[in-house]
Amino acid sequence: MFGAKKSGQIVPAVGAKDIDTTIGNGIVLDNVVLRGMGVVRVDGVVNGEIQLEGHLIVGEGGKVVGQAHVGSAMILGVYEGNIYAEDSLHIAAGSHVDGNVRTGRLIVDDGADFHGTCNMDKAKLESRKIIAFGKEPDAEQHAQ
Repeated sequence: MFGAKKSGQIVPAVGAKDIDTTIGNGIVLDNVVLRGMGVVRVDGVVNGEIQLEGHLIVGEGGKVVGQAHVGSAMILGVYEGNIYAEDSLHIAAGSHVDGNVRTGRLIVDDGADFHGTCNMDKAKLESRKIIAFGKEPDAEQHAQ
């Protein structure tokens, strides 16, 4: 999900054309459950739960308050709540995350605010994803 460094920051490998859904600046969604696949960018405000089999990007002016179960995430703005990112979570310089994190890989840039705990147990996280998306685990996953 993340590409090369530019100007001291790691930038998403996805361009604007790769973003499937954008919650634009000035848009506020209250008491929602967002479910889906692909790449979602939040430049407005989302108060609720996000269940995404893909990538979440919270833009510089974006804010999410709630819980998220995602494949991976990049926080450039504000996130308040728990984040379960199966692959990776990147908390960029200038962003603010207040909540607990469970992820396979955590990247926190210098200048980012992170207040919470982090657990990096990928096997347990994968089983939570199955539950979050209502999928039946296969025999191989039960054996782990």
